[in-house]
Amino acid sequence: MQAALCVLLGTAITATAATHSFKVEVDFTKAVQFRMGSLSKEHLERDIYFRSYGNLGAHAPARNAELVTIGAAPGRGTIFQNLVQAGNGPGFTTNSQNLSLTEAYTRFSRTAQFNPGNLPHALALGRFPSWMIVGNPEDPSGLLEDWERQSQNTVLRPDLYTIHAEFLGKLYSDLQSYGPAVSMPAYYSPINEPFWRWDREGLAEYHVAVKEAFVARGVSTAVAGPTAAWPFPLSDFRVWNNTYRRFVAGAGGALDAFDFHFYSKGNWSLPPDPASQAQRVPEPSLFESQKLGVGTVWEYGRLEGYLELVAAAQQAYWPERSPMPVIVSEFGRQGIHPQFGPWENDFKPWLYMTSVIRQWMTYWQRPEIRLTIPFIMSMSNRNDAQSRGQAIFNQPNHPASDEYIATRFYEFYQFFRDLEGGFASVRVTNQMGEMDSAGHIRAAAFRNGNRGYLVVHNAMGFPRHAVQIQVQNLLPEGMIAPTTIEWKRLYYEGDIPLPDSTAPLNGNLHIQLNYQPLPTGTLSLSGESTAIIRFTWPSEIPLTETRIEERFLSSATMIPIEGGDSVITSIQLPDNVTDWQTSRIEIGLARDGGFSIGPCVLINGVNVGSLNVLAGRGVKDWHALIPLAVPAHVWRAGDNVIELQFEGFFRHGFPHVVTTSVVGIH
Repeated sequence: MQAALCVLLGTAITATAATHSFKVEVDFTKAVQFRMGSLSKEHLERDIYFRSYGNLGAHAPARNAELVTIGAAPGRGTIFQNLVQAGNGPGFTTNSQNLSLTEAYTRFSRTAQFNPGNLPHALALGRFPSWMIVGNPEDPSGLLEDWERQSQNTVLRPDLYTIHAEFLGKLYSDLQSYGPAVSMPAYYSPINEPFWRWDREGLAEYHVAVKEAFVARGVSTAVAGPTAAWPFPLSDFRVWNNTYRRFVAGAGGALDAFDFHFYSKGNWSLPPDPASQAQRVPEPSLFESQKLGVGTVWEYGRLEGYLELVAAAQQAYWPERSPMPVIVSEFGRQGIHPQFGPWENDFKPWLYMTSVIRQWMTYWQRPEIRLTIPFIMSMSNRNDAQSRGQAIFNQPNHPASDEYIATRFYEFYQFFRDLEGGFASVRVTNQMGEMDSAGHIRAAAFRNGNRGYLVVHNAMGFPRHAVQIQVQNLLPEGMIAPTTIEWKRLYYEGDIPLPDSTAPLNGNLHIQLNYQPLPTGTLSLSGESTAIIRFTWPSEIPLTETRIEERFLSSATMIPIEGGDSVITSIQLPDNVTDWQTSRIEIGLARDGGFSIGPCVLINGVNVGSLNVLAGRGVKDWHALIPLAVPAHVWRAGDNVIELQFEGFFRHGFPHVVTTSVVGIH
């Protein structure tokens, strides 16, 4: 019998809504390893998650050390390293090479002087000069909007792909030759946020050319791309089919990692112009706004679904280089006006924090994720707004004063500072005892010496969805109970302000940095709030077993759902399938507005249940990964046939089975 701790959660949504309840079962005696192909994770690698945006080592030594102490070392920046026009033709001169080398050496040598523990950091080329770009803004075609012409500074002329790649290869080879005097970036992206209409075969060709130049020069830095700014596939997936799928097909065989930027956007706080205000919705919560026509929300299934789609496409095109590592070199939330701050109150930072937490909790358990940088600047600056809303330190009076003022994001990082350890077994079920397929309650557990940590996030929207938590120990006879059970919370309490109101806030953002005893009875965790519960034993937590959660993907993607028909796909599983203790299937479904009823699932002819799609009803451009617990005995080594039986006819909404995956636990 295993030692377990049980956390029971019940949800009161509104005075008129039904009461929901959830159960979180955590077993700190069971370690967990997440595995996908050759990639795996077994502990919380703080250095790849808890980072801020900026160049590592760019600040004064004391400030650098302070950022590391709170778990917010900068992890990513951009740099401008480009050719200088030689006469009337393309080319680069000794001068341009030396200028770029001098700037990069200065930056990387400062990083080397600071970098404790060799923290990984990423870098991207910021933009191209006007003479190097397609659709020169100085000579527009007249077919593009002003913002589109501006975006062309991220689109390189095709005749410069190879020569610019060779320039970068020599530059980074020269930097690497300095040895420990410089700290080379772990990842380099050849262009930051390329304009999405760049021909994707051309974009892939440029990235491949850079990788080949790095290889030819012996540069060890990994090359990543496409560093996409806004990869939402839309309801018909045309952005995926016409752009990023083609990039995977063209570059997936050469690159070392994919790089994406995942920003959710809510339309509650927008600029004052009439066009922006016409899109405004009354809900600040992304959970609510996705049902009000806002199709730019990642955190409620779309993020997991998209990562799965990228992995499956890579497997289909480049099975010998699958799975591909992924870095998320920027993520967060947009649509919080003003974009460059200052924000009027603490409600807006809290909205940003909730997006970061939900994405973090996805990345922690995905084996392919190797670096994540929330766009929370370590320090604001004159070039990027002196009082940025999402920054740890602001300098509002610069240049008259160099004084830095800490924001609430300083406490945000402190809240997670002690979170560490190996993954432990945790399971979330709803009031019916079924898997919480909608992800209403996010949970992660870690074992570290004599302490266990349970992170619980109520992903349902503020302010309606308050969750009641009851802690109950389910310890077997003979095992010592924890000596203390404590908790701390991050939550907002009070009224929702008007989007741009400067009036005093009738509410408070609470970021508790000290643990308090967790009393018996029922406690409240309000909508979009987070709790860390810490369990302390008098001695090290025993290890009874290590569970491996191994993910397998089908190479079949984007299968259309025809009215009244079944969708049949297949997946290859290994010989050790007979060793699985349990399993689950995860189906990526998509349809604008969701489905009224989930499909029945048959595996090798055995009916194993139906998918719960209730959370997607009414959601704009809905795409999510839907899990279903499956008895392990239905699987067999080799080919497995999966049939999804849909009821009804779908005349609109672009319904698709996007991906199919199986997680075996053994």
